[in-house]
Amino acid sequence: MNIDRISKRFAEVVQLLDSKGVVKSISQLADTLDTHKQSLSEILKGKRNLTMELASKICDIYNVNPAYLLLGTHPKFNSQTSSGKKNNISYVPVKVQAGYGEQLDNPIFEADLEKFSLPGTHHQDDDYRCFEVEGDSMFPAYQNGDKVICSSLPTIYLSQAIRDYMVYVIVTENSLLLKRIVNRIKTDQCLELISDNDLFAPKLLPIQDVLEVWKVESLITSRNFPHRKEAS
Repeated sequence: MNIDRISKRFAEVVQLLDSKGVVKSISQLADTLDTHKQSLSEILKGKRNLTMELASKICDIYNVNPAYLLLGTHPKFNSQTSSGKKNNISYVPVKVQAGYGEQLDNPIFEADLEKFSLPGTHHQDDDYRCFEVEGDSMFPAYQNGDKVICSSLPTIYLSQAIRDYMVYVIVTENSLLLKRIVNRIKTDQCLELISDNDLFAPKLLPIQDVLEVWKVESLITSRNFPHRKEAS
């Protein structure tokens, strides 16, 4: 049993509960779970491992799926307290992206975003963002007009959650960036952003400029792929 991974999944669950308004503060959650605020805060920051007693309590009280917490098996919540939203993917088109970072705390902005859902179970237990790709810095895998569906990473756990060379959407106050990331938070307090297109040089982004990070889970494209040629 990997306690570090369990602790990370615990932090993800707490952030999801917070984003849905179920948990109002760390103090409230600590009181509900009958634990010390400092101990809970250290667990969420990765400085202390989650105890099995606390894991059991959050599963019982908030109906968290124990299989997810212990093994990473979805869904994160049992059916009766799952989000229950049919449209849980918020679409952020290019025309909105320029001001996205400035509107993160604006509930009206969030409410105005177009929402949709996809069939199947893969995108059902969380709230997701769908960002429209602009430009060709990530060509050929991600092209202008493509759309990426992303899950949120807990901001308090970025140094542990970001995996090198995976693709993410990085939100700053003035921009949204689709890039591969080399995680240099612990060593240099920054992220190295890498484009698939060699015409774009890597760049360093100070971690204090990062407002959100979204992990790319799926790609939606309208591209026509060439047919397979028949052997002559």
